[in-house]
Amino acid sequence: MMLRSKFFLLILWAGAVSIGGCQMNAATPAGNDTDNGVEQGAVITPRPKATPAVARDARPLIVAFGDSLTAGYGLSAAQAYTTLLQQKVDAAGLSYRVVNAGVSGDTSAGGVRRIAWALEGNVKVLILELGGNDALRGLPVSELRKNLTQMIEAAQKRGVT
Repeated sequence: MMLRSKFFLLILWAGAVSIGGCQMNAATPAGNDTDNGVEQGAVITPRPKATPAVARDARPLIVAFGDSLTAGYGLSAAQAYTTLLQQKVDAAGLSYRVVNAGVSGDTSAGGVRRIAWALEGNVKVLILELGGNDALRGLPVSELRKNLTQMIEAAQKRGVT
């Protein structure tokens, strides 16, 4: 019982400290607010404009879209096949950026739901690697075929190979 009351007092104290930190500055008279909710005399500092940490990469995209095999589950980023593919693309002198759009555990139905997102931007090539988790879950082949067809057609409509 003693521990319970000490815990209650600790919670009560933490709440009081939190509320105390939310009070108006005592030096500012109450009712001295402007219509926009900013106190008169308050110093308003504009937000700095966001600047990208690195220059935007304008290269066309190769999107690797799939499940854990694409995501590199269980591997370091340096071992993932998308990293190795980027190295091969660079070594061949091709100007593409490889994007890893793999989601561990994903199924073809999940791929249908997120394909539009994966095709945003300057996507030129889509590597579609889905179906393993469908098979593990016993999805009928006809359903897998329907889902893969939907994703392929979505890519083709955008001119993606």
